[in-house]
Formats: sequence, structure tokens, C-alpha cells
Amino acid sequence: MTFASYFREAANEMASAINDTMGETVTVFPYTAKPNFPSMPDPSLLPFSITAVFTHKAVMAFSKKGEPASGNREFDLAPLISTRKPCFSVKACELPFPLRQHYRIERCWDKTQWEITDMKPDGISRIELDVVQLGRSGQLDRPAR
Repeated sequence: MTFASYFREAANEMASAINDTMGETVTVFPYTAKPNFPSMPDPSLLPFSITAVFTHKAVMAFSKKGEPASGNREFDLAPLISTRKPCFSVKACELPFPLRQHYRIERCWDKTQWEITDMKPDGISRIELDVVQLGRSGQLDRPAR
């Protein structure tokens, strides 16, 4: 066995351990979108369930005095604004077909729905999915456990 094979096997075992420890069952609904129209369910693909890890990544936003953060400018480091960005992480080998923007993810335990805005492979075995929450009216809408 080559070093690359050992590395790939170890990365796959680590991704499985992440799913076993922090994973939850989600359902992915394929959606399609055309410019200037709302996204619609894709009838050619069926929804599927998968184990995913949901997190809120910490993000720091820097800005020049009085301007939003953007581009390659010289930034003032005070004041700093921190925020949270929701994302899901899935094992690439468990996907029946590639994911795309506008696909929807539903968490099975609380039925919240999310729309995929961006996908970033980690280069080894997982894919990080940036998402936005759909239909959120407030934190008090959470179902009782």
C-alpha cells in the first residue's frame, strides 16, 4: 500500500469518526433555479437522507472607518465585528450525486430548512456547505423536545 493510500484511508476513518460523534440525519432536497425566478424542486432527482455535521463558524468582519468590509484595502482593526456563519459538513463519498446551489437541507430533529449558497471541498474527504436558513420567524418557534 502506498503512502497516499494510507493517507486516504486515515482521512476517511477520521471523516467517519466526525459523523459518528457530531453527525445528525438530514434530508437533502434537489432544487433548481433560473435567474429572476424562485427555486423549484428538481423532478429529475429524488430527495435523500445523509449524515451531516451542523456548525456555526466564527467569522471576523474588518472594515475601514465608515465602510463595509470588502476588497483589498488597508483596514482599521478597531472595532472588530464577530458573527456566526451556519454551515453543514458532509462526507463526499456518501453523496449519490454532486450538490449544487439552491438545494435545500432539512434537519430531521427540528424540521428547520436551509438553502445551500456555496460548497467548498476540503481536498480530502469532506465538503463544507454554506447555508442560509429559510422561513425563520424567531427563536421561539423551536419545537419542544
